[in-house]
Amino acid sequence: MKAVTFWAAIVLPFSYLPLLAGGLTGGEPLLFATLVAVNALAFVAGHGYEPAEA
Repeated sequence: MKAVTFWAAIVLPFSYLPLLAGGLTGGEPLLFATLVAVNALAFVAGHGYEPAEA
């Protein structure tokens, strides 16, 4: 599970790019805030993972 959250923390920021490029309108600010929160949780949960040891 730690490996999944580690890699999610790395990949999730790429989902910000289309939102930021198109501008945050309508419900997108809430989506952006949710993505940032999920990314922060994934970062904390996957913090101790060492890819070299897997």
